[in-house]
This record gives sequence, C-alpha cells and structure tokens, in this order.
Amino acid sequence: EKLVDEGFSKKDTIVGIGGGSVTDLAGFIASTFKRGTKLEFYPTTLLSQVDASIGGKNGLNFKGIKNMIGTVKMPDRVMIDPVVPISMDERFDEGLVEAFKIFVLFGDGYHEFKEKIDDLKKRKLKILLDLIKKAVELKLKVVERDPNDEGIRHSLNFGHTLGHVFEAIKKLPHGICVGWGMVKEMEFFRMKGFVSDEMVDDVEETVGNLIGDDILKMSIDVEEAFEYLRNDKKGSGDLVRMPVIHDVGRFEFKSFRLREILEVLS
Repeated sequence: EKLVDEGFSKKDTIVGIGGGSVTDLAGFIASTFKRGTKLEFYPTTLLSQVDASIGGKNGLNFKGIKNMIGTVKMPDRVMIDPVVPISMDERFDEGLVEAFKIFVLFGDGYHEFKEKIDDLKKRKLKILLDLIKKAVELKLKVVERDPNDEGIRHSLNFGHTLGHVFEAIKKLPHGICVGWGMVKEMEFFRMKGFVSDEMVDDVEETVGNLIGDDILKMSIDVEEAFEYLRNDKKGSGDLVRMPVIHDVGRFEFKSFRLREILEVLS
C-alpha cells in the first residue's frame, strides 16, 4: 500500500537493511510488486552476510512452517561491511555456525576456521573479513551452478532439516538451531554408518564451542517433530533428501523416510 501511495515504479530500488528477516521480506516485495523491481541488500548481521543475503532465496514463514512462502530473485547488489556485525549482541556466533556449515560441506576453510575460532569469537576484524570472504565465495559458486535450487544447492540444507524442526518447537534463534541440527544430522549419519566417530565428534566440539553444550543437550518430542517435518518444503511425500556428510568436503545426497530420520531423537 505504501509503495502504491508513493508511486513506486519498476525502475525504483527496494533496499533491505538489516538481518535475514529484513532482507527476505525486502526480496519478496521486490520480486512480487509490479512483477519485479530493482533490489539491493545491506546485511547488518553476520548470519545475513554469509547466508541470507546471498543467493536470491526470499522466504516467509507461514502457519509456523519455516520459509513456506517465498520467491527466488537475485539482488542487483549486496554491500557487505565486516565492521557492522562486530558490534552485534550474542547472536554474532550464529553467523559463525552458518559459515562453519559451508566449510564442512566444501572443505576449503574448515581447518582454518577451527584454528582461528577463538579469534573469530573475539571479533578480530582481519580474520573476520577473511572468513566472510571465503564463506561468500563458496556459497556463490554453489548458487552459480544451481540458481534455482534444483540440485547441488540442496547441500546448503545441511543442518536445516532437523534445525528447522528444533527452531519451530523451541522458538530459538535460527543460527543456534542450525547448529543443533548439524550435530543431530551428523549423529544420524553415524547411526547409518556413513561417517566416522572422529568426524562427528569434531563437528560437535566446534558447534558446541559456538552455541553451547547446553543447547546440544536439548531434546524435542518425536511426534511433534514428525508433524512439522512432514510439512517441510525439502520433503517429497514421506521422503526427505539430505546431504550426507562422509568427511570434510565430501558428501552425497540420499533420501530417507521421515520416521527413519527421527530415530536419532529417540
């Protein structure tokens, strides 16, 4: 209504300044108003800088389901300033979780992240700049290969299948829930014999350092989780396709039944 009243045209630019919720909303509006307007992002949280503002996916929650409604529209420009998230509150570490997820998947940056995790948590600018640059470059390579989220881009769902369930039930911040989901999914892959104890323990130790072991010890009701998971957009009927981690930088896609995945919560 405001855009109509102001005479906003297709040649004008919508600018999303804020975290992932803001950039998602701005992207959704820009992709639907008059069938598309110009779009720019200035992400102000570390999580949005390494994830939400990159790739063009604009999701809105509906009826308690994460990103149930959305569009895909690439922003015309994304301006990332590493100084901005330094002054963030305790949610800063959520962005570190998302970056670590990318490094687990593609290998590049994994060992450097673990070596410099204390300096990253202290928000040392040069090290943080290198982290953001590496994470963004890796994600952009995936997006360029699969802009419509039909193949390799599904790998970025690591930690999100169970993380979104945890987020919906516990009402905790997104990055924390992704970290919890990463650990639980790694435990599930270990149950199935796909990954070593050492790799699972390595991921769990690093994520625990970021979000706290108390979070990792939290549990959710299996039946409540099932009701949410069967409505998840990543599913197809009774199956969910997941990136199965075998080792650092090595994964493959496999589909599992919902009840099978939830065995890790029992």
